[in-house]
Amino acid sequence: LQFFGPFLERNPSLEVVNVTSHHRVLSGEEMKMLSATLSRQSHPLGRFELNCCIFDDEIIREFAIAYMKNASVTPKSIDFSSFITGAFIGREGLECLIQLLETPDCAMEQIAVNLECLDADLAKQLSKALKKNNILKSISFNQTEHRRICDSVYQEFNDVLCDKSNLITTFDSNHTLEHFSLSKNNDIPTELWCNLKLNSNSNKSLVARRKVFVTHLVGDKNLGGGLERNESYSLGPYYFIF
Repeated sequence: LQFFGPFLERNPSLEVVNVTSHHRVLSGEEMKMLSATLSRQSHPLGRFELNCCIFDDEIIREFAIAYMKNASVTPKSIDFSSFITGAFIGREGLECLIQLLETPDCAMEQIAVNLECLDADLAKQLSKALKKNNILKSISFNQTEHRRICDSVYQEFNDVLCDKSNLITTFDSNHTLEHFSLSKNNDIPTELWCNLKLNSNSNKSLVARRKVFVTHLVGDKNLGGGLERNESYSLGPYYFIF
C-alpha cells in the first residue's frame, strides 16, 4: 500500500482499482491508508472494488472524511457490500456516507452498502442529501434479513424524486437517481418504481417536464399550491416552457 500512491500518480488513466486479499482481511489501518491515498489523487476512479475487506463505522467515517477534502475525485462506483458476509455498517457509518453525498462535487454515481437497518430517521437524512445531489444514480442497501421496510421510508425517497407540493418543487426534484434497492426481500412501491424509470432517461429536461405533466397537468389542471397563494407571477417562465 505504501507504493500505491506513487503508482496511481504515474498511471492517471487508471479506471478501476480492485482490492482483493485471498489470504487475509485488510486491517482498519490499511483501509485508512488506502482511503487517504485515493483521496489525494487528481482524477476520479471509474470503480473502486473492495473484496475481503472489513468495514465498520470507524472505517466508513475515515473514508468519508478523506474524500470530503477532495470530493471531486470520489470513485464513481463503490461497493461496500462485497466483503465478509454478516458484516454490516451501523447508523454512524451511514451518517458519514450521507455527509459525503451532501458534499459539493461528490463524484460518486453508484454505492452499495451492507446495512443493519434503515429506519425512518436515517431515511429522512438520506433523502435530504439526495435533494442536493444530482450525481448519484444508484443506491443498493443489503439489509439484515427479515427486516420489513416501513412505508414511510419508501415515501421519503419518492418525495425526493417527485415533490408534489407545487409545480416548481416538482420541476426541481431529483431527476438523477435511477436505481434504488433496500434488500432482495422488499419490493419497492409502484409509484417509486415509475419515478426511477422516468429518471433513467438521459434527457433530464424531458424527465422534469413529464413529472410536471403527470403530477399537475392532468384532470382538473391542478397546478399546485403556488397559485392559491397568489404566487402565479413566479410560475410564468415555467408555463412558457411547458
